Amino acid sequence: MRETERHIQKHNYVIEADGAFKRNPSVGIQQAAIQQARLLAAELGMTPVPQSRPTIREDGDADSLVD
Repeated sequence: MRETERHIQKHNYVIEADGAFKRNPSVGIQQAAIQQARLLAAELGMTPVPQSRPTIREDGDADSLVD
């Protein structure tokens, strides 16, 4: 990921190849790596969404409102 960022910084997002402008291949590699990192973070519960979901607790006192 760091190598792709350095390559993009050095050669820009668009490169000239065969007389035509094309997207730098490092951009696609970087986007794929970011997507994989996001999916992995979500799978491991490292994103704010899973942390905000309510969980079901299993405790002995199921109804604490009635005494």
